[in-house]
Amino acid sequence: MKVWVIGRGGLLGNSVEKQCRYFAEIFSPSEKFAWSDSARLDNQITESCRQFSQVVVDSEWAIFWCAGKGTLSSTIEQMAAGNESFSRILKIGRAEFQP
Repeated sequence: MKVWVIGRGGLLGNSVEKQCRYFAEIFSPSEKFAWSDSARLDNQITESCRQFSQVVVDSEWAIFWCAGKGTLSSTIEQMAAGNESFSRILKIGRAEFQP
């Protein structure tokens, strides 16, 4: 199995990745995402999805979304940026994983 933990630098993502090491090969993108630069982020997501799709050919795989700064007490406005990033991953990833 191959696993990609998005947000691996944070508390949750780091913990998830450590546990995944027991049963999976970890995918690491070639560079850290520039979360505050949407144009650059789109390019990074596209490239990382392309790389991951090439690595997981004919393999079981999983992507864990552990990114973002939201908490249970975050406002809707604070969550909007994280939701936008998550939507980008889904949209771009869907295009990369289509046969």
